[in-house]
Order: sequence, then structure tokens, then C-alpha cells
Amino acid sequence: MSKRTAAAAEAARGDDVSVGIPVSILKTIPISRRLLDLCDEIDRMIPVLDGEMARVRVGGDIAELARAYVALHRLKERFESIGGEGGTLIRIHSRYKQEYMPDACERSGQKSVPLAEGVRVGTSEKLRASIGKGRRDEAFAWLRKNGLRDLIVESVNAETLSKTARELREKNIDLPEPEFNHDYTRGTSVNKI
Repeated sequence: MSKRTAAAAEAARGDDVSVGIPVSILKTIPISRRLLDLCDEIDRMIPVLDGEMARVRVGGDIAELARAYVALHRLKERFESIGGEGGTLIRIHSRYKQEYMPDACERSGQKSVPLAEGVRVGTSEKLRASIGKGRRDEAFAWLRKNGLRDLIVESVNAETLSKTARELREKNIDLPEPEFNHDYTRGTSVNKI
């Protein structure tokens, strides 16, 4: 790379210190800068929220704490609807990660795209396999016949075991330790009345 090309690449990088992303990348979709700034602002507000929740927890009555919890619960739901599993941002990202970028790379004949900003965007393929519903016996037979017996493992369904543990607990019977692990969690719900 010539000195001139290296200088042009360096100028293109032009790191934007406030969000840690090169300006040339942010300029590609201008709203990204504003959204990242909002994320930074939210990061700064979270400790304030935690402090306000603590103030209500320590100094308020149960109804005030319940009101504060409803507000916290709604905030969590809103954040999840945007960025949580199945949220709008996650769906958009997934489409580009799993469809649009791989399709574009395939059409161009490239597995990866090196950028002047010092980033490489690459694509890959993964194959996942599972046994078809109701086909366990046939699948196990095929694995045995094809010398893959070592893939067959006896197991206990974790959800079924947890349900059984709860039912036994109601009868004052605990699954023995260390044969079984126990994880007790408590929760709070918000419902319309």
C-alpha cells in the first residue's frame, strides 16, 4: 500500500471518539449516530434509575414500591421490544446478518469484505441438525447402522425434572444433593386488574 493510499485509509477511518466508530461508517446510515448517542444517554441514566428505585425501596411504603416496580417492568418490556430477543432491532440485524449480507457476498463472489476503516465483514455457513419429531427410534437405528453409536446419549429432560422437583417439594420431598442441583428463584408479576 502506497503512503498516499495509507493516508487516505487513515483519513477515512477518522474515529469518532464519543461512540468508538469511524465517522465514515456512521455516515452510511446517519440515524445510527443518533441512536448510539441515545444508548450512551440511557447508559448514564441507568444508575440514576437504580438510585431512585433504591430510594423508594428503603423509604416508601409497599404501594409506592409496587408503583415503582410497574414503571421498571414497563421499561424492561419496552427495551426488550426494541433490542431484546425478538425485538425490532434484533429482527433487522438478523435479516442483514443471515440474509442480505450473505446474499450480497454470494452474488459478488466474496466471502468477506475488507473496509478501509480496518474492519472486515465476513460471512459463513453453519449446519445444525436435530432428530425429527417422533423419529427418534429411526434416527437412533440409522446412527447405529452407520457407525455413529457414540452420538447416542441417555438424558433426562430438564423441564420435566424441574416440574417433578416442584411436585415433590409440595410433598416436602427434595431431590437429593449432590445428585441433583437446585436453583430456587423468586419472581414478581404485573397484571391488569
